Amino acid sequence: MMIRLSARFAHSLLSLLAILCFGCGPNSTAKLSYDSLGLTEVTGVVRLDGEPLEGATVSMVPEGSFSGSFGTTDASGKYRLMYTSEKSGVTPGVKIVRVSTADKGAESAPGKERVPSKYNSKSTMKVVVPANSSLEWNIELDSSNGKVNAPEVIKEDR
Repeated sequence: MMIRLSARFAHSLLSLLAILCFGCGPNSTAKLSYDSLGLTEVTGVVRLDGEPLEGATVSMVPEGSFSGSFGTTDASGKYRLMYTSEKSGVTPGVKIVRVSTADKGAESAPGKERVPSKYNSKSTMKVVVPANSSLEWNIELDSSNGKVNAPEVIKEDR
């Protein structure tokens, strides 16, 4: 009886090890497919008072959410929004657009916000992002009167 129990135990242990070792190989890992998300490439230029806005964070986030797509402007004000650190794009739907120059990550010397709050923490800019497409969205900000000039992309029935 003792040998039979040990044989069953050994067989069970070997089966479990085989499942763990072979089930975790490179071919068995689930690969994330972005195709089902309908991501749209979003690029553009941000200008503040007619000048390219360098080092600004541009975000497009669904209403009521904190997660979305983000990008940073270069010296010429150009940006490309990223869904993840490795995949560019924005999910389709209505998004709130925010532009900010505050460096929230620098605890020792946080950057001064050059963009009026109307365009970042209190933003009212909205855009409808189409699925599986590309969108060039240039944003002209005016710090003197809080006016924003951006393409009217959102359509709302009232």
